[in-house]
Amino acid sequence: MAADPITAAAQLIRETHDRQALHAYIDATFEPYDDVPPSTIVKPDSYIQDFPLDLDERIKAMEVRLGHAEIRAVRSKMRYEEIRIGGLDALNSREIMQNGSGDPKLAINAQLLVLHSHITSDKVVLPRYRELLAAWRAERDSAGHQIALLF
Repeated sequence: MAADPITAAAQLIRETHDRQALHAYIDATFEPYDDVPPSTIVKPDSYIQDFPLDLDERIKAMEVRLGHAEIRAVRSKMRYEEIRIGGLDALNSREIMQNGSGDPKLAINAQLLVLHSHITSDKVVLPRYRELLAAWRAERDSAGHQIALLF
């Protein structure tokens, strides 16, 4: 079965692009995950108003939000490093041809810039959410709140 035109074009680009130059570009442009700095723009406390006023409900809501955020953070980290190390081989044909318009650097940029943004945000938001959750739990514990037991 013949490959569709997008897959065929992407395969040609994978086979003919200058791997060494692209990896040098990636290394010069995108630091390893551990070196990505936290965002200086994201303000995690601006979302606090979205949480319920009731302490128990607020804790439950934060547990859910934190759970989703942690999963996304792990996925972003893994994908970021996969692309940084794998280069064009880590991208699928559509990412190369549609997001990158067939240009290897554009394809890499399209993916890594979004992931980099997620990572910088996560490095600010996750610690703050964990801090708030711990404080709210301590507040609940000191106030004597009880979780209802259903029999």
